[in-house]
Amino acid sequence: GKRFNPYRPAMFRGEKWLQIKLKDTFSFLCNEKYEDLIQKHIWTLCKSGNTMYIKGDGKYFHRHIYPNWERDIDHFDGNGLNNTLCNLRPVSHKENLKNP
Repeated sequence: GKRFNPYRPAMFRGEKWLQIKLKDTFSFLCNEKYEDLIQKHIWTLCKSGNTMYIKGDGKYFHRHIYPNWERDIDHFDGNGLNNTLCNLRPVSHKENLKNP
């Protein structure tokens, strides 16, 4: 059968999150309310430009949680492994290209 990613509760900036293990030493963060989503897919690490992101079922994690956002989704802190809601925001493609 499928081998889903192990995960555990984690504290980040004084709040409870989930830390999901990926291959090697990588992991990513998301809000606790996405525990069901975490269990539905096998999450893998992928690189786009200079940033690492997470994909499950061929789709970025942030697109799983915001499927109806037509704009680009910016990771405010520049870390594609930080998929906490406070770190995601809709932006135009032009704005998103300004990221380092």
